[in-house]
Amino acid sequence: MELVRGALMIDIVANLTEDIGGTTTVGAAFAVEFNKTDIKFTPKFKGVFIDSLAVHADLPAVKIDGYLKLFDTHPMFGDGFVAGLDVTFTAVSLQAEALVQFGSTTYGSGTYYRYWRVEADVTLPVGIPFLTGVGFYGFGGGAFYNMEANTVQRTSPEVGSKYVFTPKKSTMGLMAIATIGTLPKVETFNADVSLLAQFSSSNGLVLIAFTGDFWLAVKLTERPTAKIKGGVAVSYNFPNKIFNNAGLLSINVPPAITTPSPVGFVMNIDGRANKWYFKSGIPTATNTVNVFGISLYSYLMFGNEIPSPNGFTPRFSNNYFTATGSYPNNNNVGSGGVGTNTATGKGIATGIGIEFSKNISKHLYKGTKRNWSIGGNVMAGAELNLALMHQTGCVGINGYRASGNIGLYGSVDATITGCFFRLKPAHFFRLKLPTASKG
Repeated sequence: MELVRGALMIDIVANLTEDIGGTTTVGAAFAVEFNKTDIKFTPKFKGVFIDSLAVHADLPAVKIDGYLKLFDTHPMFGDGFVAGLDVTFTAVSLQAEALVQFGSTTYGSGTYYRYWRVEADVTLPVGIPFLTGVGFYGFGGGAFYNMEANTVQRTSPEVGSKYVFTPKKSTMGLMAIATIGTLPKVETFNADVSLLAQFSSSNGLVLIAFTGDFWLAVKLTERPTAKIKGGVAVSYNFPNKIFNNAGLLSINVPPAITTPSPVGFVMNIDGRANKWYFKSGIPTATNTVNVFGISLYSYLMFGNEIPSPNGFTPRFSNNYFTATGSYPNNNNVGSGGVGTNTATGKGIATGIGIEFSKNISKHLYKGTKRNWSIGGNVMAGAELNLALMHQTGCVGINGYRASGNIGLYGSVDATITGCFFRLKPAHFFRLKLPTASKG
């Protein structure tokens, strides 16, 4: 019986010339086995294997990057490989990419089955007009068998969505890809759009999905440095009757406008359960836009399956505590019953806030014996939130109850060198909007 298995991995780099080279990762596998009859542990050498290969060439006429990744008893992909090749013809600015994956696995099934997928696309040096001021700058497509595609959010600094493929027996599909942009200057606006159709041998068409990633004011080859970029993903699952539409937008134009993280929204409709919602931020994860050093944050939710807001957002509450030493929801400012009686999640809720924080350091006087300067921190903020939520019991109008909160905070902490004093936090006030009484 095999108890433990491991491997020693080694990377080998080979450069044939300054412009052509490659890498490979090889390993030696070992295991520890237990013999129940003799009651002893025995080390075993399981063999040598190749984990991956990569090649690259940077020649005057062409640039080539390729890789090969091998799978062996992988818990999901079983035994198989995935390979990719990117080729750029520098003289004509033509770029081609291709990917293939083959393998066999028992993932999600009690028996072995084979799976595969292929993809290819070409980026053109000039656009092909198809609408006034808009043209195609690339084409592509793919197919997959015994695999399924899932839409996931790209990781930072990329923005938008991408497809992740995993083995699934009796599922297959097709995908069409296009790169579009403005004519004659593609850097004004360009985007990658894709349309995916997924089928099941038993249920027919099970999924239609569309993704579109866009960039503004940047060339095709400089997309990672784009100051404005985003993406949208739309899908409909036929068997489960679920429609989903999600989008993200990232802006990085300092100091005027920046987004610390992409501003997003999602709309989901569950036809079977008769539930739906729209969310552009939520109280615990607001959308934020920084404008000339001032942070503006907000959330907006409506539908029949949204979380119940409970007073101020954690963001405002924590800043309020830092400024005043107490939380805004203490006794005099509460949730007004919202949250304790909300059962269905029906309604609309929104909140908007502003916060400002700045460190101050200024030289006041320079004398022969002592220099005088002032330093410290100024912080201030405000938040307004409103909600109209369905409540259980005889509450409000037709079962709905309105609530709201408004709060402000501010503090000044200053120090003057040579003469030390400290200003206590300024006066704060909190106001809670009246709510409907129980009927």
